[in-house]
Amino acid sequence: RKKFPPQEYNVQAKNTPEEVYAVFRQALLKNDIEGALAQISEQNREEYRQAFSNKEKFDKWVKGLPEKIGNIIIKDNFAHYYWDKNDGFEHTIDFVKNSEGYWQIDQI
Repeated sequence: RKKFPPQEYNVQAKNTPEEVYAVFRQALLKNDIEGALAQISEQNREEYRQAFSNKEKFDKWVKGLPEKIGNIIIKDNFAHYYWDKNDGFEHTIDFVKNSEGYWQIDQI
């Protein structure tokens, strides 16, 4: 139970996926990597820290992010946002609400 905590828990949300994304994007635009990483789920932060270390790919990736997100699909403690970059691929942002009620980016 400690290693694999329950995925279903009913806790009031203390923020929204839209708010998390806005803080994340703003931090990236200010080159505040730690501020952006704080919006990512703890288990994925190191993976993104490494990905963000490639400055050339990072700058190109940030420019491709949507300015705002909306029409998020929320199911229990998980949320998904889909956007079309007109490149033939489906792009998603996955969010997870932790047991304290805070939404975080799980995958982007």
